[in-house]
Amino acid sequence: MPRPWKSGNGGGVYWGPKAALKRPACMTLIGAIVVEWSDAESTLAWFYSMFICGPNIPGDPMHPGLWASMETFDMVSNFRQKRAMLLTAAKRRFLSKEVLDKFKVLLQALQDSGDARIAIAHGRWGLDDKQYPDSLVWTRGIGGIEDAKVYDEADFIAELDKITRASGNLSSFFNNEIFPILKASAEIHVKQIRSIVDDSKDGI
Repeated sequence: MPRPWKSGNGGGVYWGPKAALKRPACMTLIGAIVVEWSDAESTLAWFYSMFICGPNIPGDPMHPGLWASMETFDMVSNFRQKRAMLLTAAKRRFLSKEVLDKFKVLLQALQDSGDARIAIAHGRWGLDDKQYPDSLVWTRGIGGIEDAKVYDEADFIAELDKITRASGNLSSFFNNEIFPILKASAEIHVKQIRSIVDDSKDGI
């Protein structure tokens, strides 16, 4: 867990062009956190397209709204709004209350795992070479350092693991509990369409 930065021992926080690159291991982990979150949101866009269009049935044409639904979902930047979109779409699929409740809990867990990502991605990173030669110092801005925190590699790894775990749990639940329901519904829909087409051919 990040710890408060304290002045002393001749140390001090400084910022400057590419200063944070002096901590390549930490900077790599910051990048990994940002990418991991982006991947998690991409997965949510795929979930949304499954709710809206249904899964693609092998041998049948891909639903024309598949990419449109994902792109539309990605236009929403606020995670709470994305979460609301997913839950609304899930409700319209008539999933059981048990499945919906579990889906809601897992979405909330993913949202919670991203709280640190917001601070990491939007904070100001400085250095204190004398006191913390292997760490980065986080501040909300550069106007003051009263809220400064020291991040070690282990802190970044812990936050990265939270996102990976929350996203993985959500994906496993969707694939095992929700996807089969959507697939069965899509297969019934395809059969109905084929029946209508066949009937129309017979009537010609």
